[in-house]
Amino acid sequence: LLLVHLIRRYFLGRSLMLVKEHGAYHLKASLGSLLGLAFLVFIVFALAAAAAEVDDEEPCSALRYARSKGGCVDVRLVDWRWRQSDVSDEEEDKPESEDARLAREACARASIPLPADVPRRFLLAVRGDKDEARRRWAETTVWRQRNHPREVQLRPQPHFEAIKRRHIHFLHKRDRKGHLCSYEVIDRPNATFRQLIDEGVSIEDIVEHMHFVACWTYATLLDDVDEVGRRPLDPGGYFLKIIDCRNVGLGDCGGSCLKYFNLVGAVNRHSPERVWRTIVINAPAAFGVVWSIVSPLLEPQVRAKVTVLRSDYASTLRELVDPRDLPRAFGGDDDCEVGEAPEELALRKWVVEKCSQGLDD
Repeated sequence: LLLVHLIRRYFLGRSLMLVKEHGAYHLKASLGSLLGLAFLVFIVFALAAAAAEVDDEEPCSALRYARSKGGCVDVRLVDWRWRQSDVSDEEEDKPESEDARLAREACARASIPLPADVPRRFLLAVRGDKDEARRRWAETTVWRQRNHPREVQLRPQPHFEAIKRRHIHFLHKRDRKGHLCSYEVIDRPNATFRQLIDEGVSIEDIVEHMHFVACWTYATLLDDVDEVGRRPLDPGGYFLKIIDCRNVGLGDCGGSCLKYFNLVGAVNRHSPERVWRTIVINAPAAFGVVWSIVSPLLEPQVRAKVTVLRSDYASTLRELVDPRDLPRAFGGDDDCEVGEAPEELALRKWVVEKCSQGLDD
């Protein structure tokens, strides 16, 4: 302001004046006064622009303050607000890519430290909510007093072969990242469950069998049971789940099928964060109705990992699993028959040797 006053008072002086001659007003100015006026306008605009850039909430203010105190600061800041005017509504609504989502989730898992009082997977399952993780782990601790994975894998399995024959599910090698591949075929589930019930196998027996397979896999094949103070194996401790829904209709939205998924969901609640991704293939037209019933039974983070495909699934599976390790029945080139992979043979051997009533008569 002082500089502006000096220019007006001493530089312009009386060289720029407004005089009245012959009943009209005239502006008289010298070349110096015009230059001085231009310089005055420049200073005013420069001051206004500098004032507009001052923002105490901007990180540059804090950075200047830190440097003024003699601190050695090495900060790299990126402000994306300059792009807002250039981003169209269509780009803003563009969904997050699958690779970006998986990368973001991997970073989120890595950023959560190893907890001291609950297994790390329980903390990941509730997105870092420590109180909720402790509550769920307390429930699981009570539940595991009679269902600990290392004990469940030793229980007799009298219906092992019957369930394997009717309800197709098997382990078959690993994907490109090292996750164990688990396959399950949902083929007219209500009819399948009725056949098993007629053979003396209840829905509870089927759920108990699936729980046994999972616990054996955790404790024996992976050596990765959820324990306090132990970091989960990654990728070894996670599954790639592939579900073939080749024959699922509206008639499978209730009855034994609904009861089965309810019970399996209740059991899986005590083993969270085991699935890396779930790929549903051969989804029929009625799958949307079935999914609307099944999805509420799943954890939110589990639902987010589900990818649903129709019959055009081969390319996706071959991207995830090396074709040499992908069964031919699922679009691969592996000559190993379904149920004959090393993991599945190890499971059957365990049932025969370790479970006193492992096989049906």
